[in-house]
Amino acid sequence: GISNVLPTAVFQKLTGAADYTDTVSAEEYAIRLYHATTDLTGDPSTEFPPTDCGSSGVQVAKELQQQGVISSYKTAHGATNIVSLMQSGGLLVGQPFFNSWMEPDSSGFIDGAGSPAALQDAIASGVAGGHETFWAAVEKVTLDALGRVDAAKTVIRFRNSWSASWGMRGSGLVHLSTYVALASYCDFRQLVV
Repeated sequence: GISNVLPTAVFQKLTGAADYTDTVSAEEYAIRLYHATTDLTGDPSTEFPPTDCGSSGVQVAKELQQQGVISSYKTAHGATNIVSLMQSGGLLVGQPFFNSWMEPDSSGFIDGAGSPAALQDAIASGVAGGHETFWAAVEKVTLDALGRVDAAKTVIRFRNSWSASWGMRGSGLVHLSTYVALASYCDFRQLVV
């Protein structure tokens, strides 16, 4: 996710990679960053490695800020705030990633129709793990009769870190309503370089 935010020169400096196609160097940096963010827990028994206590977007943002990689970060909450913040750039989103989301459907969606039933099916498939994606664009925004964002009809395009062979050349689609329903389990951050 971080490589989608950082300018090429910053990415090169952090990773030692010539460019974004050097996935080995990018992965090595991601592991170092993850280790540093788990150190922020203050509890050595939960730090990575050997334990994987998880991390949060705020910990990643604070570590990147401490390293001087970013100047600040913004947090988004709720459909309107998410769409509004995305007008000035993408968001890093930390979330549970469900087994049924491992491959998008033929239309590119990980959450099918984006209905409550589709989300329940995803939850029933089990959590594959925590995951970070980069929300790159609001593909479609729909407003209701009162001018509010209609999350069920608003579509987000996100980039995944699993190579260009995943989904639509490394990207997928999701209904904003899925993440509004999962909001207490998700983290929406915009990094300011």
